Amino acid sequence: MSVKISEFGKLEDGRTVTAYTIINKAGASCTFLNYGGYIQSVIVPDKDGKLTDVTLAYDSVAPYEENPNYFGAFIGRNANRIENGTFMIGGKTYTLPKNDAGFNNHHSGPDGFERRIFDVTCEEDGNEVRMELTSPDGDEGFPGNMKVSLTYTFSDDCALTYHITAVSDADTVANMTNHSYWNLNGHDQGSILDHTMIIHADEFTELGAHGIPTGKYVSVEGTPFDFREEKAVGRDIGKDDAQLVSAGGYDHNFVIRGSGMREATVLIGDVSGIVMTQITDQPGVQVYTGNYITGPKGKGGAVYGPKTGIALESQHVPNAINNPAFESVVLKAGEKYDTTTTYKFSVR
Repeated sequence: MSVKISEFGKLEDGRTVTAYTIINKAGASCTFLNYGGYIQSVIVPDKDGKLTDVTLAYDSVAPYEENPNYFGAFIGRNANRIENGTFMIGGKTYTLPKNDAGFNNHHSGPDGFERRIFDVTCEEDGNEVRMELTSPDGDEGFPGNMKVSLTYTFSDDCALTYHITAVSDADTVANMTNHSYWNLNGHDQGSILDHTMIIHADEFTELGAHGIPTGKYVSVEGTPFDFREEKAVGRDIGKDDAQLVSAGGYDHNFVIRGSGMREATVLIGDVSGIVMTQITDQPGVQVYTGNYITGPKGKGGAVYGPKTGIALESQHVPNAINNPAFESVVLKAGEKYDTTTTYKFSVR
């Protein structure tokens, strides 16, 4: 194993963005940026042994400063939406930017962790990259000084793991994730609707207005949301289902069975034969079929459009801070936030 360090480019304000590439004994690799904690590439062998880059991303700095889709971003302090950009902790109301069409706070605001430069440590003969930052009290409206650590690990058997820890000196919100989009046929190979998928979930959380969960858990039985047995991502996506129509496809939190580290989803590239197994300790996975992908061209000039990538975000239920029906996302002062997700790549 080795870690290659190189300059990726410079931000508009002149700060340098550095790339860290972990390479395993088979030549497979993952590249991470100290800007935004981005996963910039994941290159793994397909069924014929061809190394294939399976994550949507950019190959220069400028698009990352725009990045309307959050390709590969580390999302914090809170993933997904907070209704009306407000929440209450300890009897005090906190107000956040409404960067979701003026309705909600989305992914913590316009200056979330995906806009930050992290301090990085790694060993050149190792297999991990550790990133750290301090989010000050009042950052994007969130209370408490929070110290955050993000560690990426890549193994010889092609398992990509991220481990997030955080501690705050005041009660605050903590619900962090990675927002990579996957196309297991190759990042530039078009639609993911013929990929097949398994989701180990018997329920999903119903969406109401503006993408906010209502608080209701809905059985997947007899619905387009039933992925308990392997089926094509696009098989039911066009059905006349109010939940699908409102989101333009899948953009829903699936309630993963069990607790602790367990298998949550399995995604299979229909052409490449690449299998990605997601293992997490989080209670849910937000499945987003890239319904509104837009923006700058991707790596190698690739044109990314709707449904050319799928995001599988390990996290708590969106807007859980405002809905007692869901598991709390309040991190108490001095307590440790600690979560791990692994994407294990194989072929069939």
